Amino acid sequence: MTITKDQVLTALAQLGGTPDEVAHTLERMGIRGARASFSRDPIVGYLKRKLDKAEHFETSEMWVWWGACGKAEEVDTPEPVRQFMHAFDHLGHYGHLVDPKAETAQLAEDRENTPEGEDTADLFAAP
Repeated sequence: MTITKDQVLTALAQLGGTPDEVAHTLERMGIRGARASFSRDPIVGYLKRKLDKAEHFETSEMWVWWGACGKAEEVDTPEPVRQFMHAFDHLGHYGHLVDPKAETAQLAEDRENTPEGEDTADLFAAP
């Protein structure tokens, strides 16, 4: 299935018009995820459920990417989603949407990909 930019933008808009509405939509759908993760955050889980479970999505506060290497698509993250992500990832808000298993998997991946000697202990610590 080819996912279009319009489909991604429509799905993101359906999350809601404020960060709290985004959180409520995710909670209502039972979607949780890891903080500070490009590929395990709740927005990725939402897009996979809404559009295609097999698709590889990555998110940041600025962009959403999907598709195969060399053929990836990208859209700007809408403001309400951007604000939700900032509050979730950096301010410790919406803790009920944290999935401990996803955070453990993300931390293990980060440790695996971190040069020896760098400390990753604070990656998921809430402020």
